[in-house]
Amino acid sequence: RLLEGDWDYDETKNRLYEFDDLLRCFRLPNNDKSNIDKFITADIARMGGDRTVIVLWNGLHAEKFIVLKQKPINEVVDTIRQLAFSNGVRLSNVLVDEDGVGGGAVDFLKCKGFLNGGKSVRDNYLNLKSDCYFKLGELITSNAITFESTHKDTIVKELEMVRREKVDRDRKST
Repeated sequence: RLLEGDWDYDETKNRLYEFDDLLRCFRLPNNDKSNIDKFITADIARMGGDRTVIVLWNGLHAEKFIVLKQKPINEVVDTIRQLAFSNGVRLSNVLVDEDGVGGGAVDFLKCKGFLNGGKSVRDNYLNLKSDCYFKLGELITSNAITFESTHKDTIVKELEMVRREKVDRDRKST
């Protein structure tokens, strides 16, 4: 930050990710990941002002982002199917946020669904969403996850907004 004169950073205690750790994730992966399973994750929006984000993962490396604005569910489903087919991703390795309109995509694709308010996998978390945010924090801190830099500003901005609800609380929530 000193070298580039970047004075726009946050040092509050309720962050889940250290800014410098997050920036370190935007590099090419160190090792060959060609033999690792590929996955697709998708956060589905529909015709409103929000956007649909589809990510192709090669292990823990996000290698491709597709952002769609104001697309009907059938076009989103077709995009996911084409991405899965062209990259050899099994439908069992496709995970779609099924809260709201994403449920329709889960029905059409017959893939796995993700319910944000569902039961957490690990103990001591308020819900599945909080559990996943804290796990992402661990992966970012350990430098185990990497992202293509094409959407760096958007990813950093989105993740910088994730905060702990109450830092001194026994149950972890975001």
